[in-house]
Amino acid sequence: MSFPFCSILVPLDFDESSKAALELAKQLAATADATLHLLHVIAIVLAPGEPATIVVAREDEVKAELEKIAQEQLGVVKHQIHIRTGDTARGIVEVARELHADLIVMPTHGRRGLPHFFLGSVAERVVREAPCPVLTLRPSVAREEREDSVGKVMVKNPPSVSPSDTLAAAQSLMQREEFLSIPVVANDILVGIVTDRDIRSHAGQLEKTTVQSVMALGPVTVSPSMPVVEAARLLLKLGVGALPVVENGKLGGLLSTREVIQTLLNRSAKD
Repeated sequence: MSFPFCSILVPLDFDESSKAALELAKQLAATADATLHLLHVIAIVLAPGEPATIVVAREDEVKAELEKIAQEQLGVVKHQIHIRTGDTARGIVEVARELHADLIVMPTHGRRGLPHFFLGSVAERVVREAPCPVLTLRPSVAREEREDSVGKVMVKNPPSVSPSDTLAAAQSLMQREEFLSIPVVANDILVGIVTDRDIRSHAGQLEKTTVQSVMALGPVTVSPSMPVVEAARLLLKLGVGALPVVENGKLGGLLSTREVIQTLLNRSAKD
């Protein structure tokens, strides 16, 4: 499976809503090995009921703030920083076109730091005019949505191979099921996991090589009750594409980056 997102644009406004959107975008970027583009639009707006006010911010100050955010929150995730001046929605859409962005991640509402100005109207315009899909996040329900559990989204009762099977058999099963990893089970007990990377490294010898000789022993597992967001962080930390789900000592499912991304996209559809 090849992930569709290579370039993800994240408009940031230095508030709590933006932090939630950045966290979601970071998870997507990490699982898809995509580049995050952090954008701040220095806006010139009229505050309702107040005299005309020109909001001016020095670009070097904004750049420093974006660099600080990237350093503290993104780790090894690839990223670039962008700054624009003018209308917020127009700036986001223009940058998305310039970058040929595959996805925009942004909150649906939240204060920008100026009285009575909400991001909701900006998000609506971006959704209408953007040249790519827009994944929106409602900050008010972010905490509840984090409680999505692994058991709700995992692949239940996934196919498995035995240690004595050949890599050719494992490859055939993985291709048929469109998996990048497959559990190894012996006597109903999870004993390892084999990945497409293991198989590629033995190209030309798949019929002669057993799963047992290349599998990773004692893989890290998760429980069905673990929140999906915590499992996503574990996937990122370990640098793996899937985690076996074990309950009462038995394999009950498999959670891959595919299920994590689908969960995040489903959240967007509810907003």
